[in-house]
Amino acid sequence: MKIANIEVKRRFRPARIVCDAFSLVMTVVVVVIAAQHFSQVFRILTGLGFLVVLLPPSCAVAICVAYLKLTLKDRKFKRYKITTENAQSVYDQWAFSLSLAKIPLLVAVFNVEFAFKDLTNVEPINLLSVPNILDVLLAVIIIRLMTHRIRALTAVKKARKDDSAIKIKAKIADDDKEK
Repeated sequence: MKIANIEVKRRFRPARIVCDAFSLVMTVVVVVIAAQHFSQVFRILTGLGFLVVLLPPSCAVAICVAYLKLTLKDRKFKRYKITTENAQSVYDQWAFSLSLAKIPLLVAVFNVEFAFKDLTNVEPINLLSVPNILDVLLAVIIIRLMTHRIRALTAVKKARKDDSAIKIKAKIADDDKEK
């Protein structure tokens, strides 16, 4: 894996493992519930009904595939000053933030799946409910915080003056005062 043409290792910290495991479980739950719902209403579904039942699991799988593509593909990060010292921490932050952003998106898909289940039961639905909007907003906030964190990790630090140079200048200034 390369970040800005610098080789980095794929590291899995405990927090990232927990996020990935939770999102994998959420994806499996969405697919299993859709399969059960599909088997229950198979005979009454026509045309659009098939799409309604298959949309949430396909969205959940698409989110996981996008995560894998984003974390496994080499990244250029042209906006940032990536060095050999900060490349590994940038990759770790990037992968963890993407892993964390998956969770609210999968929760939104889970909520939409139950809304579609209500639709096949001929009940009124609201896809743009407050929890769904907040889930998507939370994912956007996580991604935005990730960009700020990467910007902070790759910021060019101003060169600090050497303490000995400061002491020499102070000593010269003291000698000048004595004369």
